[in-house]
Amino acid sequence: MKLSMSLLYYQLQKNHQVSYNHNTFPEDALLKHALYLTGYALSPDYVYITKSESLERMDSSLSGLHILCLGMPSHIWKNSRCHIIAVQDDESFFDIHGLLNETTMVFEMYQEWEDALTQLAYGSQDIREMLRISEKLLENPCILVDSDFSYLAYSTNFFTAENNSIPDHEDLFSLPLKYANEFRMDPKFQKLTRKKGVFSYDEQEPLGKILCHNLTYQGKYFARLIMSEFHHPRNEADKIHLSILARYIQIIFDARSKSLTLSDQTGNVHQLLKTLAVENKSVRDLDIDRILNGSEWKRNGHYIVICLKLLVSPSVTVNTTYLCSKIEKIWKGSCAFPYEDGILWILNLNIYQDSHDYPFYDTFPYFLRESLCQAGISNDYFGIGRTNLFVAQAKTALEIGRQKNPTHWYHYFKDCAMDYMLSQCILQFPAEELCHPALLKLSRHDAENHTEYYRTLKSYLENKFSVTATAEALFIHRTTLVHRLKKIQGLCSLDLNNYPTIQHLMISFALFQENL
Repeated sequence: MKLSMSLLYYQLQKNHQVSYNHNTFPEDALLKHALYLTGYALSPDYVYITKSESLERMDSSLSGLHILCLGMPSHIWKNSRCHIIAVQDDESFFDIHGLLNETTMVFEMYQEWEDALTQLAYGSQDIREMLRISEKLLENPCILVDSDFSYLAYSTNFFTAENNSIPDHEDLFSLPLKYANEFRMDPKFQKLTRKKGVFSYDEQEPLGKILCHNLTYQGKYFARLIMSEFHHPRNEADKIHLSILARYIQIIFDARSKSLTLSDQTGNVHQLLKTLAVENKSVRDLDIDRILNGSEWKRNGHYIVICLKLLVSPSVTVNTTYLCSKIEKIWKGSCAFPYEDGILWILNLNIYQDSHDYPFYDTFPYFLRESLCQAGISNDYFGIGRTNLFVAQAKTALEIGRQKNPTHWYHYFKDCAMDYMLSQCILQFPAEELCHPALLKLSRHDAENHTEYYRTLKSYLENKFSVTATAEALFIHRTTLVHRLKKIQGLCSLDLNNYPTIQHLMISFALFQENL
């Protein structure tokens, strides 16, 4: 790999005191490798190693050469038309041969980096691995983030930066929400999509001062490579390093990496689920089988629907497209897309062994808190063609759950089913017209005579007709309870041996409690 004088300067100054004889480095001069300065057939394509005393004897008319000088030459070196870096070292064992060896090692280090980037760009196309192998040279952490935050990669030293740790449950393949929100809310960050090459951006918190490089996909802005100033202040070498890394990532984008776009199969599954779940259209079984052929999704497979609602306005949070991508990357077998004021998520349970493998028991609650969402969760079901029915279940669970327990992060339809049934009961008739007449009579009697016959009957049914358990629940004596039950029987003439009567009474108690 050819190096510039600025990169050599940057690497040598880590171990030595170095000086440079011009204000700027020649940006277009890329050097092949290092040679001893012999005085013959000199070329600007190499960097020459010499001692300060030898440099002073050089022909002053020479120009355009690149020289590493051991020791500080006389003051006339600053007027030289050659580009000279003076390297000083107090160690007696460091000589011109040591300087050549160290310079050669710098060339080899960069050559190994370029070879590794080339192999990845034209081989596995693993961008995350590109960032990992670049950490030694780049030092500062890098992040790759696309225009919708739907595909991201990190260098691993991003997580060792001060005050930049993330929870164990966070997805290491996508930008933490706190950063995605910051970028999304800043209009200046969004307007820089036409910038070419490396540019600085100093107004972004919490990442602080950063360097950026835009990348394109199919001729349009697609992603931004970002280097933050966590470990050391940025310098000219950082700009060169970022530019090199961006060039190889761009090769992957230009090759239409499959890791960056949905495959045709995945796209077809997404469209099918969107047709069934959002557009509520029917699809022939034959067409469903054709679309799902070769995928992990099956027409008669096992599924569940989750409906997510953002707790804050989309204008002040990360967009739903980003969250959809994050869901699909964290939990395998997921298909998520923006829906109304939130997200609709269908989870393929065929790939899970049992219910304890479902994501709700581990990372799911953390994700909801981090993304500021509440969720309604349908019953699990078989048959992908029935998805729209369970979309309604998930929406209902979210609506009823938020009313009953607004501080809970997620709500299951199975826990809300009774409330839903009761709400449907009174769509045509008021609750008092559906309740068992005995309850209305007992309620009026209690109000007029300061008795507790309504509460007594309810407890008696809830305790499965056990006199002992009911008396304990009401904190009364058994004799008192038996007396009350006789009074209730005298007022209402109830047949508590009749199961339909018991069912009507229990439903009536629930209706009475919710609506009267």
